[in-house]
Amino acid sequence: MQNLNQKQKKELKLNVIQEFLKSKSYNLEKVLSQDNVCMLVLAFSQKLSIQVAIKIYQNDNQFEIQNQLKMIELVKKKKYILQAIEVVKDDQIGITALVLELCDCSLKEIFEDNKMNFQQVCALACQLLKGFAALKDKSIIYGNIKPEKILYSSIRNEFLINDFSIARLLNDINSGKEELEGNMMYVAPEVNEKIKPLTINVDMFGVGQILLEALIQQHPLNMMQWISLKERNLFDVMPQLLQSQYKQFAQKILLNMIVVNPNSRSNADELLINLNEFNIDENSLKQLKVRRDYKENLNQSLAVSESLPENFKQQCQQLELNEDKVKEYIQNLAKLGYKFVNIIGKGSFGLVFKITYNSQQKAVKIIESKDQNQNSINQLKKEYDLLKNFNKSKYVLQIQNTQEINLAKPTIFIFTDLCDGELTTLIEQQISKKQIISIMMQLLMGLEELKQMKVIHRDLKPENILFNKKGQNYQIYIADFGQAKQLSDKGYTDHLSKVGTMKYTSKEVIEFNEGSADQPKICYKSDIYSLGIVFIELLCGRRFNFQTEVRPIRNGNQQILSDINAMYKTKNRVFEQNIDSFLIENVIKNMVQQNPKSRYSSDELLNILFKNFDKNYSEKQMSIFDKSFNEFSSQQ
Repeated sequence: MQNLNQKQKKELKLNVIQEFLKSKSYNLEKVLSQDNVCMLVLAFSQKLSIQVAIKIYQNDNQFEIQNQLKMIELVKKKKYILQAIEVVKDDQIGITALVLELCDCSLKEIFEDNKMNFQQVCALACQLLKGFAALKDKSIIYGNIKPEKILYSSIRNEFLINDFSIARLLNDINSGKEELEGNMMYVAPEVNEKIKPLTINVDMFGVGQILLEALIQQHPLNMMQWISLKERNLFDVMPQLLQSQYKQFAQKILLNMIVVNPNSRSNADELLINLNEFNIDENSLKQLKVRRDYKENLNQSLAVSESLPENFKQQCQQLELNEDKVKEYIQNLAKLGYKFVNIIGKGSFGLVFKITYNSQQKAVKIIESKDQNQNSINQLKKEYDLLKNFNKSKYVLQIQNTQEINLAKPTIFIFTDLCDGELTTLIEQQISKKQIISIMMQLLMGLEELKQMKVIHRDLKPENILFNKKGQNYQIYIADFGQAKQLSDKGYTDHLSKVGTMKYTSKEVIEFNEGSADQPKICYKSDIYSLGIVFIELLCGRRFNFQTEVRPIRNGNQQILSDINAMYKTKNRVFEQNIDSFLIENVIKNMVQQNPKSRYSSDELLNILFKNFDKNYSEKQMSIFDKSFNEFSSQQ
């Protein structure tokens, strides 16, 4: 070994690392950087079918390794912080490796390639402050603030705090157990002067400088500026900010961050409150030009093909799918960090795959534009923006992320949580009345939330209602808001395209004639009608083949009632068990009224169900389907 030159030593070490990574199911592709502490490499994960970044440490850097692992554990699953996929090591050869999600580039490179507009600066501020608020909650002082340490992921559309090599716990610093270091330019004055005790706001000084650079589009600040900022008031150093259009942002945000006295400095949570005064649009970050300092894995297509399930060809044949097209989707998902599991289904909108990300199961809806323009993609973006209003809802399926892919036609991936199935499954399973009432209540609570936000779904049907089974109960989610519409402040709309599935569509929507003077207003009660038909199918335990012509719908849903009467005459067991006079007379009958003004609202229907079907409702004596239904039929 002593006779080897430096190049030979490096190659020998690289061979050892390559074999080590291979034993852990990673293919080494490229060395990205190397210093005295660690080597950063690009690798391909055979298990996940994605590219990853791996930090490789020699075990003689034990303090560095243990500190990183401690901090990573403390910030596990926190947003806006780069997460570790796993830690792998080999004590025999003395190597520990930290496997990380691969990002596009650093904030430094974003600064070099972009002039961020004010909206983007506000979005950057929001994400950085949320990340540092998570660190504050764990009493972590990051210390290593500089644009190179903030990474951007276009998949997440997030800036992520990276590299906790010199991060320390506040108590450990103030007790003298550990010292805090940092980059000279961005570190707070009290750290340079070794003044203790430090406060949890010490990192805000450096974050403020980064935001100042973004705002004035100067990267980095010149030496005189950053030295002066450690000694004087921000507006003394940069009086031009007071005369600029960004004066309010500088006063509310920057002046509370870049301040010499640490006791006058705000913490991340306080700054986020101030930031609420500004229009925060994180989607604006998607317009940033990003560079990728790595090459696509040339063997990725092969790796994807080798990881496909055995029944892949059969699924494609059954669903009449172009196998090469599906593989193209899977390959693009792999580049985004997702592993394909199987095809869930195919609809008029596109495909749904079951996928995994960091071992968590997800679903992705893949929609290809019907033409070469962006119209249908833009419609989906509107759906995503609309659903942000329901991010705390228990009854609306959340879109977690969307990603546009440049294929032959504009294509969008929509990522959601994975559900157990569609309501169609429960209808066919003929579930109990107790379970049906629970589902009805959840759906009505979901509609009540939509009403409060002045939104109509316009395409409620069993295929767009998903569930997760929890014991004997079902958690219900309203999904697919592609046809949803925002109502006016008065709660209705005069402008409507005719969409939806005929047998679930109300009379006023079918007959809608824009501009007609006597046209009924389209409001949230159109969804009540659709849900009424869904409830009938749930209670009857089967899907109806209602006539699809407009004429019978106009004539009072005679075909629907005729089909239900036919079910009764067959003495179907499930039908007899589930349909009772109370539900028909007080709930279903009202929901499918032809005049929307005659239909109850979602909260009125909920009150009826809550009063009459409490937790002991199964003990009540429910009558079998009787004359009330015949009266209902004749009245219609």
